[in-house]
Amino acid sequence: MKSNITANARRITLFAAVLVAVLIFTGNANAQTTYRGTFTLQHSARWGKTVLGPGDYIVRVNLEGGSSPLIAEITYAKSGRVAARESCTNADTFKANGEKSALLLGHRGAEPVIHSFRVAELGETFIFDRTLASRQGAEEAMNQENVPVLVVKR
Repeated sequence: MKSNITANARRITLFAAVLVAVLIFTGNANAQTTYRGTFTLQHSARWGKTVLGPGDYIVRVNLEGGSSPLIAEITYAKSGRVAARESCTNADTFKANGEKSALLLGHRGAEPVIHSFRVAELGETFIFDRTLASRQGAEEAMNQENVPVLVVKR
């Protein structure tokens, strides 16, 4: 009887160890599909339906599954509260010839609008406002500015 209990305890321990290892490996695999960057806005800017005020933010883009639309989650750096969630329907690729990761802003009238998130480490640009990001929108985006993304992690 005692040997059956000991054998069962060993099986349960082995099962638990394998389960923990699988969960850790899965967590690491999922972490590789999320890109995170921090940025500081010096002035208000529209990102999708949300107007972000001046301050420090974190942006995360989850690439899990590689399907469209991709979602960017913007949170306040101090509180971690979600400021906005915006979808991106396309990711353009580029060669990062010395370019840094940045948010790309254009203007719609007098209002600054974040239209793209360039991730130099991936060689990809995630587009949130196709009109401002496209060449057809070049006239509206003539006064384009870049907001550096200070840290991008995979």
